[in-house]
Amino acid sequence: MVLGIRFIVGIFQQTILWLLLSLVVACASGPTAKIVASQEGQVGAPSATYQETSQTVPKAAQTLLMGAQQALDQGDSRGAERYIEKAQRLAPSAGEVYALWGAVYATEGQLDLAQSMYQRALALFPGNSSQASAIRERLNALR
Repeated sequence: MVLGIRFIVGIFQQTILWLLLSLVVACASGPTAKIVASQEGQVGAPSATYQETSQTVPKAAQTLLMGAQQALDQGDSRGAERYIEKAQRLAPSAGEVYALWGAVYATEGQLDLAQSMYQRALALFPGNSSQASAIRERLNALR
């Protein structure tokens, strides 16, 4: 009984330590991750990419978006969606989230949803930014 309690307390202490270390690392690192959303002129085929560095997306959301991009590149659109849903909870006003979500929907052939997500992303990026230009290209490719 005592060994069981000590084991549980030890696991709890290790978990707390890991969380604290993660927080320290996250706070110490600057918000600079490349988010890559991709699609080629042919709807649903990832290839031509746009890359931008976001200064407003939290590091944890950036990491999730990179995981989503990797899943999408491997053909796992459902896995990509799970990553994106988590990233969206962390950064609900980040255009990168919706741009990548649009890419996932386009890959799945859900063109209305892709268009909706691209339009949402476009509303969150400055009008003349390279991100906005890339999203406009994706929207035109869907039409």
